[in-house]
Amino acid sequence: MVNNRETVFGKFPARDRGGQAGWETQKLVGESAENLVARRLAAKGFHVHKAWGQHAAYDLMIFKTLEVKNDTIAATTGKVAVEVECSSRPSGLNTTTADFWVFVIGTDALLIHTAALRRLVRGRPARPANGGRQRIILLPVGELETIARKLL
Repeated sequence: MVNNRETVFGKFPARDRGGQAGWETQKLVGESAENLVARRLAAKGFHVHKAWGQHAAYDLMIFKTLEVKNDTIAATTGKVAVEVECSSRPSGLNTTTADFWVFVIGTDALLIHTAALRRLVRGRPARPANGGRQRIILLPVGELETIARKLL
């Protein structure tokens, strides 16, 4: 006879006829946990891929997108340029769908969530750049470092 056990993931047989948790039971319980984690991550904006197959090398893979900016003069000026407009149209931070931005500054790289970067530049004046074709917001590197994660 199979005993059933209520878990946070639902009702599953806890033991097989020999009193041991069977492979199928363990698989069901494990997959329930994977599904729970996948749903929670998806609700937080992650793109989640579930591996299938008995011999999958992993259970879940999450995808995040990055916008990488190599600011070649920020190490000298102490400010990063955040593009917000190009050719009189919204661009850069105003149109990106990336989850995170990475600013490469010299030998450092700073990772910041796009939403946090938008909050940080909100209300700051944009100025012309590249002969007036672009509009940028200059952000002090020190200020960016207080909320970004260092990657390199």
